[in-house]
Amino acid sequence: MAGLVIITSNRMDVLVGHLAELLRRPAGPPLSPETIVVQSRGMERWVAMELARLNGISANLRFPFPNAFLESTFRALRPDLPERSGFEPDLLAFRIMARVQERIGQPEFAPLRRFLDRDHRAAKFYQLARKMADLFDQYLVFRPDMVERWEQGRIDPGERDWEWQPLLWRDLAGTAPAPHRARLRRELLTALRKAAQELSALPPRVCIFGISYLPPFHLEFFAELGRVVPVTLFSLTPCREYWADIASEHEADRRLRRGGLQGTGASALHLESGNRLLAAWGRQGRDFLDAVTESGADTEEHFVDPDPGCLIGRVQADILNLREPQPLPAWRPDGSLQVHACHSPMREIEVLHDQLLAMFESEPDLPPRDVVVMTPDIETYAPFIAAVFGAQTDPRRRIPFTIADRSPQREGPTLQAFFALLDLRDSRFETADILRLLEAPSIRAKFNLEEAEVPRLEGWVRRARVCWGRDATTARELGLPPHAQNTWRAGIERLLLGYALPPCGTEVFQGVRGCNAMEGSDVRVVGRFLEFLEHLFDLSDRLRRPHRLGDWRDILRAAAAEFFPEEASGEGGLAAIHGLLQELGAMEALSGFTAEVPLDIVRAFLSSRLEAAGAGRGFLSGGVTFCAMLPMRAIPFEVVCLIGMNHDAFPRDDPRLTFNLMGQAPRPGDRSRRNDDKYLFLESVMAARRRLYISYVGQS
Repeated sequence: MAGLVIITSNRMDVLVGHLAELLRRPAGPPLSPETIVVQSRGMERWVAMELARLNGISANLRFPFPNAFLESTFRALRPDLPERSGFEPDLLAFRIMARVQERIGQPEFAPLRRFLDRDHRAAKFYQLARKMADLFDQYLVFRPDMVERWEQGRIDPGERDWEWQPLLWRDLAGTAPAPHRARLRRELLTALRKAAQELSALPPRVCIFGISYLPPFHLEFFAELGRVVPVTLFSLTPCREYWADIASEHEADRRLRRGGLQGTGASALHLESGNRLLAAWGRQGRDFLDAVTESGADTEEHFVDPDPGCLIGRVQADILNLREPQPLPAWRPDGSLQVHACHSPMREIEVLHDQLLAMFESEPDLPPRDVVVMTPDIETYAPFIAAVFGAQTDPRRRIPFTIADRSPQREGPTLQAFFALLDLRDSRFETADILRLLEAPSIRAKFNLEEAEVPRLEGWVRRARVCWGRDATTARELGLPPHAQNTWRAGIERLLLGYALPPCGTEVFQGVRGCNAMEGSDVRVVGRFLEFLEHLFDLSDRLRRPHRLGDWRDILRAAAAEFFPEEASGEGGLAAIHGLLQELGAMEALSGFTAEVPLDIVRAFLSSRLEAAGAGRGFLSGGVTFCAMLPMRAIPFEVVCLIGMNHDAFPRDDPRLTFNLMGQAPRPGDRSRRNDDKYLFLESVMAARRRLYISYVGQS
């Protein structure tokens, strides 16, 4: 029987058990895939592993994200939709740049003109376009009514100062190759209500797992979809009581001031405080609970009482039962809840390593795979993690570990080298920077250089007194007196002259003193190194000039061919580079943006695409898992560790954009990075089975 059913619990393992039980009962034809909507690749991996454990097999499962599932449903009911709608944020940013360039002289665009006139850098224009693209994407999800009103030519009085936004949006919507998702959702909801579409285009059953919050945009869609096919939402909920009316002290004071009731107390608004941690950190889940209640969906509750015998269990029980913590007479510390203030990130990792060793020693049944370490900034902590956990030579102190969520740019040597090549545009060609490029095996292979030959090259360069600069022009470009001393050109001349001169090698020839550092076959190694340098210098010249997006694709594709052999594609790095460049070239044709742009914009675009591809990589791959703190990642672990919890790193602040029209009239469920982080912390507290470990830099 079709309908939206919400199954709630405070334990993710309980929810996955009910999911496994549901999947044992087929809903569609044989071999039809099951659709399980998740919010992260880490959750996908955990659910697949748990289903295999519970059901003996995990196969023929689709794990789309909510937006991807909506898009696939749109395409199932509208097969004529093009592959790209034109509203993807990366593409939309370039479309915005093209439209703003055409309209910047109009009176309505005066605020943008003044902003851009203060700084004529193209990179600033691109940053603004990216923020506008993200904002318009939020409008489609959180303010679809406002967007549709703009398309009808109606503007509210409060939007008059920002009239360029409705004008720009109508231009973007009118020139897009396909309808945006707000319009498609409206069409889809109408079709579902009329049941006028072929039901074979829809999956026989939809499960939504581990999502503790959905915007009203998605919740309404799934509620209507539930009228046609069974939809089950498995939602992690920290509290068994109704807690949609609770408010933190700060929030209650703000509401009282807004209503002119200062000094009357929260009771004047019939607000409850309940559990202070839940009230302060659970706003996102509270708004979702309120929306779920209004949807009229059937609800099943499967709550489990935490173990009251440990401190973290008592904290979880207080949250579950919506009660304030009570004093604990004669309570002896049990180590289940720890907070460490350290002097530096490196010291944080050292303390964590020692504490984990103590845990494994005191609890032999605790395997490393049941420990997760999350941090707001995995890129900052990754080198320290590798230095401490990866450098243990004593088997008794060695802890297996994996680092997830790192950018492929930081992990893959070919990708890392490619982005280092892009940095040549602003490079002073310092010796260390140039020689560091030869650490990439793919570059060495391209120029037939062996790893053992690199230290010899370093020695020759050092003896030739090379410090920085291609030649005298490098110093001139930096505003310094033009001189060739200690540059690469001067050093190369000294090396070659020293090889050509007699063995004494100290004579001066035409003002150049030879450097007798090489002998015999060494000249072949230097010759290959000189070829490498000439390619670097030539690429640097090409990177300094602005080009159109399509031309940048061709230039960087040629650079990849110059510096990386085809064999490098085995690691996946070269294939990823070609994929990124293909996307870059497509932006010009799809957006209509044909202006020349500097390398800054191209590099920012490539980096953002690569960062998006790195989320979820390496999660649950064995040993202790180090990963980023990402929303919707409340996977249960015996030990949950949170490191880097500094006041300026977590929770994150919401970006303050003066032109964000959602801020003029906030609504429940609006996107907030700060509230996302707060709720993530609350979920992390609930996910710890035995211990919760928190550390931050709090000493100097």
